Amino acid sequence: MGSSGHLGASWRTSLSSQKASIDAGKNTAVNTVSTQLGLNINSNKIKIMKANTKNNNPITLNGEPLEETDSFTYLGSTVNKMEAQKKTSKLGYRKQELHSSC
Repeated sequence: MGSSGHLGASWRTSLSSQKASIDAGKNTAVNTVSTQLGLNINSNKIKIMKANTKNNNPITLNGEPLEETDSFTYLGSTVNKMEAQKKTSKLGYRKQELHSSC
């Protein structure tokens, strides 16, 4: 239980995509469904990481922009923006190799 007596979860969000495009409608839908299920999303605990994207628009929750980070920890491993960019680039290269060999 949290300090306020409510059950809660610490959510970490990372966004690692070549073409990140999250529109306000999707954010509203997530917020609406979460509220219906009794989940409270604490925007103070959410941080996002953008990698390999040209989209510089802020991702918002309840009209407030979410804080951006250059790294995060997931299951004890630290992931940073440079690693995410390298992995995405390698994936794109492998896909390109597969298509050219067909």
